[in-house]
Amino acid sequence: MRKPVNIIFSASAVMAAILGFSGQAAAQNWEKVYDGVEYCYFENELHVVRIDTDLIGVSIFPRVSAKGEQMTTKAWAEKHELEVAINANFYNINSNQLPLGMAIFEGTNWGESNTTDFAQFGFTKDNRLKYYTADHTDQPDWLYNAVAGEPEIIRNGARIEDINSTHACKVLGHCKSSRSRSGICADKGNKHIIISTTKGDKTNGGITVNQFADLMVKLGCDYGVNLDGGGSASIYLKGQKYGTNGSRKVPVSLGFDVVAKPSYVCKAAEIDNPGTVFFDMEADHWAIQAVQALREHAVTEGCGGESGRPLYCPNCGMRRFEAAQFIAKALGLADAAPASPSFTDVPAGSDGFGAIEALAEKNIIAKGESFRPNDIITKQEAAVLLARAFVENMDIFAGAPTPTFTDIPSSHEAYAAIEALARNCMISSDDGMFHPEKVLDRAAFGDLLARAAGYITGACAFEKKCQTLDEKTCQNEQPATCVAYEWVSTPCPDGIGCYQGACAECDNAAPKACIGNKIKARINGAWKETDCESAGMICEDAACVLPPVEPECDSSYQEQCDEQGRLLSCKNGTIIAKACSDNYVCSEGECIEKAGSGNDDGSDDGKSGKPGNNDDDDDSDDDKPAKPGKTGNSSDDDDDPDSDDETVVSSKESSCASHPGSSQHFPWVLAFAAAGMAFLRRRKLSNH
Repeated sequence: MRKPVNIIFSASAVMAAILGFSGQAAAQNWEKVYDGVEYCYFENELHVVRIDTDLIGVSIFPRVSAKGEQMTTKAWAEKHELEVAINANFYNINSNQLPLGMAIFEGTNWGESNTTDFAQFGFTKDNRLKYYTADHTDQPDWLYNAVAGEPEIIRNGARIEDINSTHACKVLGHCKSSRSRSGICADKGNKHIIISTTKGDKTNGGITVNQFADLMVKLGCDYGVNLDGGGSASIYLKGQKYGTNGSRKVPVSLGFDVVAKPSYVCKAAEIDNPGTVFFDMEADHWAIQAVQALREHAVTEGCGGESGRPLYCPNCGMRRFEAAQFIAKALGLADAAPASPSFTDVPAGSDGFGAIEALAEKNIIAKGESFRPNDIITKQEAAVLLARAFVENMDIFAGAPTPTFTDIPSSHEAYAAIEALARNCMISSDDGMFHPEKVLDRAAFGDLLARAAGYITGACAFEKKCQTLDEKTCQNEQPATCVAYEWVSTPCPDGIGCYQGACAECDNAAPKACIGNKIKARINGAWKETDCESAGMICEDAACVLPPVEPECDSSYQEQCDEQGRLLSCKNGTIIAKACSDNYVCSEGECIEKAGSGNDDGSDDGKSGKPGNNDDDDDSDDDKPAKPGKTGNSSDDDDDPDSDDETVVSSKESSCASHPGSSQHFPWVLAFAAAGMAFLRRRKLSNH
């Protein structure tokens, strides 16, 4: 992001001390306090703090007091854990305590704007400084955080002539007097912001507005304004003894959160024992899997290096235009070349132009006034781009019922994008926070991209409670819907139950349905369940029924013999067993005649190898063939000729088929036997 660059706070009482050093001399006395923050003390209570927000490796985030935060600047800065702070607006000290001029906190102005000669020191939503001196009764759309001062004391690098004749000086009457003062200024191009505080007391009388303006010019400012002074003047440096601590509780302070960020102008170098295709990354580097996956998918070839020895520059910041190039390649998008560039700061032919325009055509990048291609991308910015690129229907995750991260509430502007990534297992967290303002180096961005594109998997920040979006079911008698992979229940009115994922009102007879092996029905105004399974039954057509009996055999069943010598066969889907008749045995699936069981006495019993009735001299019909399995003319009293001697096996029924040797298959044998019997009787009679 483009941030205010150098901030200088200063304090002095003696003009000789102020004007006795040049900007060059002052630079020799800067003492580093933090990365990007320097402090300089000059004699006679001149305190100067400079914050270099354009320094590679540092991000500066401005903050303005919200309404109701009237306290000392030191207490306010400590409350918000800021590194640097200064008091800001004049205010109605004897009446409503409201600040004069605009006091804008995150887009809301709560100051009195009906004053004149105030200049606004304002910041856009992406923390870029814009100096605003236009009519301040209306608030421009871009103004997100701002403080105001009066009068404006330098412009175009020089002190404004005859400051004392301005309306503010005439009305307030403090411009000519020597006193403690606070002020803010910036150099040309907003590359430096300088905030100055001087301390005036009985020992040091302070300085006039004209002297303060000369000080700002000496410090290299291009424009600047005078802020509230006197007992309000205060400068704060976190954890340091430097500065001036005003005792007055002021309604408005301006502070800065100084956050270290990676540098994209970094010196990449080979390491001694590279373990990957990139010669500046070890084999156990935390992001090595992701970076190698990006190379395998032709997303990147690295950041340079000698031929055959590429480098990836993992610790360098990922610039926004580079992030666009990576995403476009991961999506397989060709560079676009519209007739008119979509962004004023990305002209045709500039780095990343084709990729940025390709993503803009797909609405992955929102078109606007500027893109800030050389700013290092923040984690929030990366999340928005990646979610738009790789998550289908990203906007539905705006309805995620429970925030995954403690620092990303549902009201957060990037809530939908961040939840979309979290709930699709594309990001993780070690502390339950997302840290949206964290700026990313190439290793961190590469890891996010590889996960979003599905090249690698890893730990998830969110565990899915349901698997199919918009799936509906009943939970605890309430309809539940899968929203953003989390069940969301909706209570039904009293007396109304849940049926198939929806509230259902019905009488005692309907609706009635099978839910698993249970009947669910409306009985006496309440939903009741009947468990069929506990009764050994199943639920079918909203009723408990016996489970169907599977047939034990079919037409393909082969007759066979069991261990008891019975013939097993299939009848009507049931296996039955039947004993073979005397002189017959079961073998290989049929009843066959025992060996040596034939009649050798010449008697004709008409049973074809089966025992019959010896010497039957009456006229009874002994010529009927005996059924297999029966002896002689034993009668069968029932009407089913196949039911004799049958035994059901495993609830099946079977019958023994007639043996091929039985008399019913040989009628000519019976005729021959009858003729033989008649011949013997005639012969017997003739002998008598």
